[in-house]
Amino acid sequence: MKSEWNDRKFFQPRSLVIFGVSRKPGSLGHMFLRAVMDFGYQGAIYLIHPTADQIEGIACHRSLDTLPETPDLAVIMVRKEQVAEILESCGKKGIHLAVIITAGFRETGEAGRRREMELLEIAYKYGIRFIGPNCMGFFNTHPEIRLNASFSPTQPIPGNVAFLSQSGALAVAIMELAISLRLGFSKFVSLGNKADLTETDFLPYLLEDADSRVVMLYQEGLDRPDRFREGLYRLCRRKPVLVLKSGRSQSAARAAVSHTGALAGSTRAVDALFRQCGAISLERVQEFVETALAFSLAPLPRGPRVGVVTNAGGPGILTVDALERVGLQVRPFQESTRQRLRQLLPEEAAVENPVDMIASATQETYRETLKIVLEDESVDAVVVVIVRPPVSTTPEQIAREFQQLIGKDHEKPVMIVLMAHRDEHSGVEIFHSLNMPVFSHPDGAAWALASMWEYARWKSLPEEEMVTLSVDRDQAQHILEQAELSPRGFLAEQQAWKLLELYGFPVPRFAIVRDLEEVLDIFRTWHCPLVLKLLSPQIVHKSDVGAVRVNLQTESDIRQAWDQLQELQEKLAASTSAVCLVQEWISGSRELIAGVQKDAQLGHMIMVGLGGVLVETLEEVAFRLAPLTPRDAREMIRETRLRTWLKRTRHLEAMEESRLVDILLRLSQLVVDFPGITSLDLNPIILSDDGRRLTVVDVRMEWLGR
Repeated sequence: MKSEWNDRKFFQPRSLVIFGVSRKPGSLGHMFLRAVMDFGYQGAIYLIHPTADQIEGIACHRSLDTLPETPDLAVIMVRKEQVAEILESCGKKGIHLAVIITAGFRETGEAGRRREMELLEIAYKYGIRFIGPNCMGFFNTHPEIRLNASFSPTQPIPGNVAFLSQSGALAVAIMELAISLRLGFSKFVSLGNKADLTETDFLPYLLEDADSRVVMLYQEGLDRPDRFREGLYRLCRRKPVLVLKSGRSQSAARAAVSHTGALAGSTRAVDALFRQCGAISLERVQEFVETALAFSLAPLPRGPRVGVVTNAGGPGILTVDALERVGLQVRPFQESTRQRLRQLLPEEAAVENPVDMIASATQETYRETLKIVLEDESVDAVVVVIVRPPVSTTPEQIAREFQQLIGKDHEKPVMIVLMAHRDEHSGVEIFHSLNMPVFSHPDGAAWALASMWEYARWKSLPEEEMVTLSVDRDQAQHILEQAELSPRGFLAEQQAWKLLELYGFPVPRFAIVRDLEEVLDIFRTWHCPLVLKLLSPQIVHKSDVGAVRVNLQTESDIRQAWDQLQELQEKLAASTSAVCLVQEWISGSRELIAGVQKDAQLGHMIMVGLGGVLVETLEEVAFRLAPLTPRDAREMIRETRLRTWLKRTRHLEAMEESRLVDILLRLSQLVVDFPGITSLDLNPIILSDDGRRLTVVDVRMEWLGR
């Protein structure tokens, strides 16, 4: 079992020892030492070297035995064959924290995997916790620590953003971009192979870290998903978390026989996880960094309404397009605002929204216009577009005027779009000192602002508990213990229907029949049209092979349908004995689908969407991870056209959303109670035209047992 670890000592070591330091300028070992020294680390630095007496003025030791104290942290950069021996020596010395920079482990194949397992055995033996191997290190920019224990070629700008990255190379690229945008970091950790410490271990620390206002994550895979989900949710309730997720293609998705499985995939599961936890998921590096910049500086918007101020009509229109494309609103200002703008601006200016001050706008014009727009109660945020004007005004002069207008603690976010060359007169530092993030294009500002509003709205929602519905779990367990499975692992249909009934799903009356007379007796007893479905282990999708007969209203209809299904059975299995499911016929012109697919890493995904035979073509579906809260279920419905389908139209009556929410919550409870369910399709679910009934009319369930 892994030991607890001192995360504060990891980020704030009083002393550290470096293995693998080099005298050769330009080598990794030399660059690493220079990074530690140049960044101004305040603690003691110890070097272990087999021959050197000193490097860069720091005395070298031959082994840990000659050190005057036990360092808090060890940094290991030696050859891969030596790492295990050195980690063992650290354990004997009482060093419980390590950074393993060296590559050549699991990422290289089976031999490397065995070397990595050896490291873990040593770490468990001595209670060592480490990041890596195959990582870039970490840094802490706190002024009392100033530790850059990484081989990043760039020195980080101190700031309030923490960054956890599985890839060191990508982290370097992101930090380079961050420097160009003036984005500063509080903490950075390169996780590498994540043999021991993972992002999950750092979430509790970042939750409490006063230096970190925003958290950025780059992940290539998730470990311990239950703990990660819990930690991420708690962190997002307090701080914005931005995630850049790789591997978003569907090429690795499981080729499943269920509709839900065909639509599901690792990407959908991870997206569902982030959405439920409140994290902002991003796909492009530029958006990732620019959005972090906005969160790190500007206050959260109170709503989606945005005012636009510009000195050029074209860029103003582009900005409006970009804002509305991401779901934000650009509405006309209040009449009092328009009147004040008319008094301030030339007659040729536009004063609706956006405000086009025209090219003659000076820095004073920018200041007064922004002041008026910010005071409009119908505006939640402002985007200021600056195109280099023909007059002598510069962005820096505008920024200085804004200093007179508002302090750093303004309540509404102001985004600056600087569509001009960034030179010594760009004023970026001044804008940022006013908590106004600077972007090069309207799209970046729009995306960042939309992300901030999405997070603000999510954070304002009260936390919601899981609900427990009344079900017959014991009887359901008995059925599954006696499960009859097809060669493909599908639960026998009669058992699947009984399971749904025990869990309170709205299902039609049903029975299993083996001869025509049984069907006729049911027809005479139920007094309603019937459906006949051929039950055969050779059939996966009944409608594809004609194994379903619907709306049988007379005995003649039933006899004809029975004969047709009997003939089909003989073709499929060379048998004269057909077994059929008989159900009451449920009518309705609206078909929905709900289902479950078990993701290998993250568990059960619940799906809902438009149903019927076109479900995979339309892909009008939404996913969340079980267990669901009622809000999760409502959000799933509202993400798709289901919300419209449930409303009243000219010929169809509305149905209460709560009925579909109930089905989704029962699905969630079913798979939480029985994790051995690997996929489940309820397709179609029929919504009656009068809006009074929502009924599951077909079920397919894969069961792998406990």
